Amino acid sequence: MIGWLGTALIVGALLIAALAGISAIRRRGPYVLTIVAAIVVEVFLVAQAVVALVVTLNGQSADEPVLFFGYLVAVILILPIALLLARAEPDRFGSLVIVVGGLVLAVLVVRLQQLWGVSVG
Repeated sequence: MIGWLGTALIVGALLIAALAGISAIRRRGPYVLTIVAAIVVEVFLVAQAVVALVVTLNGQSADEPVLFFGYLVAVILILPIALLLARAEPDRFGSLVIVVGGLVLAVLVVRLQQLWGVSVG
């Protein structure tokens, strides 16, 4: 795991939640900027997952590898599922789904860093 990338992912997830929260408060669907930010964060999540897989194959592993890879799969799936649900409900409730997805993503990335042994922050 790359420590600074994990921190950037946490910030990105919170930014997505904030942008979606603003559109929910305004009773609108998700802004295009929110969707673009989610796509960028997802690309970096996949990069982080590839790094974790490569490092694991080279012999270094998390404290609890099964739990770690369970979280890793969840982290990769959170944003695409939130975006699909938001697209199905294109009003403020779609934005609220993205808010929840962003907040859950931030917490899961923190937990991934804890399991890997990377200092959070």
